[in-house]
Amino acid sequence: MFDYIAIFVALFCVDVIWTLYIRAVSKGKAFKASVLSAVVYGLSAFSFFEVVKDINLLLPAVLGSFSGTFATMKWEMRNKK
Repeated sequence: MFDYIAIFVALFCVDVIWTLYIRAVSKGKAFKASVLSAVVYGLSAFSFFEVVKDINLLLPAVLGSFSGTFATMKWEMRNKK
């Protein structure tokens, strides 16, 4: 059960950071984008190897990815108002 939660949280974080990375790149913030890119790569690698070991982790990975992007976009849209 811990694996399912860990993968969900990891991919949630990946997509939050990925969304922030895209924002940083579009604003020309090279250092911030580079740091975010490195974190995305590390968390993605961890997630990839875990899902390869157990294909049942694919669903929490997909749900975590969706939730991370959705939450980040909602949060940013609320802060723009």
